[in-house]
Amino acid sequence: MVGSTREELMAIKALWAKGTRNPNGLRPFLDDFFSTPKGDPLVEWKNVTDAFISLVEELKPDLLILDQFAMWFVDAARIMNMEYVLSAPASLQMLQEPSPLEDPLIWSNLSYPLSFWSKILNLWYFFGLIWFSLFHPVPASIREYRLKTLKMPSIGFTNDRNAFVYDHPSWKYHRAILTYNLNLMQQKCNPKVVFVGACLRQPREADHTGDVDVRKWLDASHQSETSVIYINLGTIFCYLQSEIDAITDSILSLISLMPGGRKVSFLWRIPKGQIPHLDLKRLESIPPKRLMVVNWLDDPLVVFRHPAVQVCVNHGGGNSVNEAMHHGLPQLVCGSWLDTVDFAVAVRTSGIGLSTQDPGKMDSNDITAKITRLLTEETFRETAALYSAKSRAAGGTRAAVDVIESILESRLRTSG
Repeated sequence: MVGSTREELMAIKALWAKGTRNPNGLRPFLDDFFSTPKGDPLVEWKNVTDAFISLVEELKPDLLILDQFAMWFVDAARIMNMEYVLSAPASLQMLQEPSPLEDPLIWSNLSYPLSFWSKILNLWYFFGLIWFSLFHPVPASIREYRLKTLKMPSIGFTNDRNAFVYDHPSWKYHRAILTYNLNLMQQKCNPKVVFVGACLRQPREADHTGDVDVRKWLDASHQSETSVIYINLGTIFCYLQSEIDAITDSILSLISLMPGGRKVSFLWRIPKGQIPHLDLKRLESIPPKRLMVVNWLDDPLVVFRHPAVQVCVNHGGGNSVNEAMHHGLPQLVCGSWLDTVDFAVAVRTSGIGLSTQDPGKMDSNDITAKITRLLTEETFRETAALYSAKSRAAGGTRAAVDVIESILESRLRTSG
């Protein structure tokens, strides 16, 4: 996804907007993710796996820390019988052990607990995913490659075909899965999952001079008793002009409405690379004290930690959701694809925020109404504060390091 062109991202987003629980929505994602110039979806996979095996043989590490989406490295670790820990930044739904009649499946946009009708939809989606796994050529190629080329033992017909399978009882060298999320929906997860909460870098020195204009603008908003809404839909999120218009309409409405009797201002990050594709002229009519548009933030935590900021609007990326939660900020999630939809479900289910009505679509009335609720209904702030405490108690980076160190210490005891 990160390496995709704007046109490719827009195409995936448009397909997702046609409706969740659509296995065909995975087709362009898989086709793009596994494509290579030679047309063989496994050429690069084999090259990367072989290169990683050579590197591990050279370095001889005691433990590997692997990203959950680096399936080439996981396959290499399995082949070499190397101990490893998975780092899992994506949604918790991707790590659960789901029952279609009890748990919302990944990317389904179904809320927990499932209603009777939601169970029917979930079950229908489940069979669609199975069908997709059986008949799409990429999963079949992955299974054949693993069994015949890598000579890996089978872990089941479906799991062999799953590019992102994360654990199996036979994987005795897989030690733990570190997730930076909290269990917002109290889901049943793999027993190897360790919840460490948001992993944030340490605060920079007080005399840091980055984002000076943003700091001054936030300070002025705070002094004038103005509530700031921070809008950041991520680096690879591609705005449609209709989405820019919907957000702009909502900004103008909220400035006029003054939810809760307070003035509101907006800090909106729009990546510089997208500006040539968008018409932002309407934003020029909004007074600077009510809207600040930035292309980049050197230190996003400057925003999250500022007392003027009251609500965050994000795309449902793991970093955005967990940073807002860690700082006790109610949030509106505008999920568009894949696990951003799962984060939207988790946020609204837990009560720390709300999500837009339909993934991949934005409606100004929907956005206005939900930001108004987040600003005026105290329950969102209370719940966000509770989960902020839980995130801090989970330990973050220190907890993740403790897990790794405990695994290494256990290995030393066993070997020594």
